[in-house]
Amino acid sequence: MRWRPIDFFALLPVLTFSVSYGLTTDFKGFYHRLGVLCLDWAAPYMFARSVLRTPAALTRLLRSIAFSATLLAFFAVYECRMATRILALLWHQLVPTLDVLPHLGYWRWGFMRAVATFGEPIALGVFFATATLLACAWASIEPRRARAALFACTACLAGCIATLSRGPIASVVAVLLGYWAVTRKRWILVAVLLGIAAVAAPFVVDFAKRVLVDTQTDLTVSGNTSSGQYRLALFLIYGKSIADVSFFGDPTLVGAEYEQAWSLDNSYLYLLILGGWVGGGSFLGVLGVNLFRSGALVLRTEERRRKTYGALLAGHIAIVVSMTDVWFSPTFAPLFWLTMGLIAFPDDALGRGMGRPAHAGTTQRNTMSPGQRQSGSLRPLTQQTREM
Repeated sequence: MRWRPIDFFALLPVLTFSVSYGLTTDFKGFYHRLGVLCLDWAAPYMFARSVLRTPAALTRLLRSIAFSATLLAFFAVYECRMATRILALLWHQLVPTLDVLPHLGYWRWGFMRAVATFGEPIALGVFFATATLLACAWASIEPRRARAALFACTACLAGCIATLSRGPIASVVAVLLGYWAVTRKRWILVAVLLGIAAVAAPFVVDFAKRVLVDTQTDLTVSGNTSSGQYRLALFLIYGKSIADVSFFGDPTLVGAEYEQAWSLDNSYLYLLILGGWVGGGSFLGVLGVNLFRSGALVLRTEERRRKTYGALLAGHIAIVVSMTDVWFSPTFAPLFWLTMGLIAFPDDALGRGMGRPAHAGTTQRNTMSPGQRQSGSLRPLTQQTREM
């Protein structure tokens, strides 16, 4: 890959989080955290940047993700419908001494929430929400595989629903609608949605105020709150901690309010408390700059590339939105950085390759005569002359 200034900026949180952790622990904590973040954060980003050298490489990556996600979706739907951890049972049969059956208690609305190979249902839902949009990108960059990509997209949606995780399900539906409207230039739909949002805003604000009062009452009376109001309660519980978190964060605060909060299921709160204004602030800054820059590129790019790049950006937005509903788990953190790398410089692959087949390599000058073009021959004229 060819390093550019934005790449160094994008990987800045790797260093800032390591420094923050080292200052709150010791030098050993610094280089341990640096090694972990280089593997979990930096490596997926650099891998994605290296993939974006040719359209063929990007196509192979998207195809692999779609195939893997489709296979995983079958297991997820089976788990939800049949209430059986089939993958956990398989591992238990292969290695009887390995304890792989700890996650049997995830239930919602009378169904078992799928976890497959992930540690928790919501992390699996985040993966499927992102994979749905990456399958759309595969369909646009390789149109001859559009039916397979549509099947993968549908399977990922079904897998996301099988996790029964409200955050990822809502995010993938919203992002899919936005992607379809922007890439197809359905500005009337965009205007209608914005109008509905403007009309609904006062009612939403009033509802939010009532929920806030109910949540504060629950926390005061019982010390806890219901699952539906839990994410709002996190801001009330940890909001005061953000002001006291200092520049470099305080990892001990993450579990300090466990009796009230159970876990810190908001990635942005989690990162701010863990890394402080240096670590968490740099992460939010990198995220904001990349989203703004990529959004501007999508709106400016030509029609033949807008669908592919828009789907890559939508995949990243899906995981960004889902992160408001879950802590920044190492289970899906590499996927976040992978999608950030995919949207960093799309012209490296899409700018040179969107007009050609996905398997095309270097460009060839068209030196065929009109007669040869009519006969359907694709060999260069010079090669045919030598054969004659």
